[in-house]
Amino acid sequence: MNKCSLCGKKISNTKYSFGLGCLKKSCSILNIANVKNLKGETTLNNKIVKICDKNNLNKEQKELLTNRYLTLKLLENIDIDYYNDIKREIKNDIENISSSTSKDDLKTMDTMPLKYAFNIYKLFIKYKSFEEMSNNITFDDIQNIDFNLKQRQEEIRPLIKKIKKISEKVLLAQKNIMKIIDNLIQGFASIISVEETKGKNNNLIEEIFNEAKNTISSQS
Repeated sequence: MNKCSLCGKKISNTKYSFGLGCLKKSCSILNIANVKNLKGETTLNNKIVKICDKNNLNKEQKELLTNRYLTLKLLENIDIDYYNDIKREIKNDIENISSSTSKDDLKTMDTMPLKYAFNIYKLFIKYKSFEEMSNNITFDDIQNIDFNLKQRQEEIRPLIKKIKKISEKVLLAQKNIMKIIDNLIQGFASIISVEETKGKNNNLIEEIFNEAKNTISSQS
């Protein structure tokens, strides 16, 4: 099983040097868009051959040229003087690629593989992003964050109190409703058990309903 030249992960195909995702990334370096399958690697190789003005290269030599060219382009995007020497050596390898070149003829294939350059490039981009972000943050920004949090707390606190007050009213109303129901049951029980006191019980029912009405009104 082959390994992708860009990320170093295993790939199932044996015909190409990249997985599809890494091929698209490699093509994006040269602004080659709309790559839908691995056949796009041929387009990538041919474009680099044309850029480098190479002729009569076989498939393996085209792949070597692509490998070295992409490595160089990645390192050129890294603004660190430490890599200047290796960039010059890669340029020299690219110039020396011809119809008789093999992998063993290219010194930088071992000293700076494409996957190493890609990893260095990713780390450099992360570093630059962090550096730009940290440079754009001021003390005022930090103060504003703290102020906004305090402001939100002040806005939320009255709402929490209001919700708590409503909850207390609901609980009190539930207790009063249960009290009303108990009184109604007791009143109707009195009506059923003592028929001769119907007039008095009518007054009792009226008193119970008045009590319920007053209780409900006090909760609203």
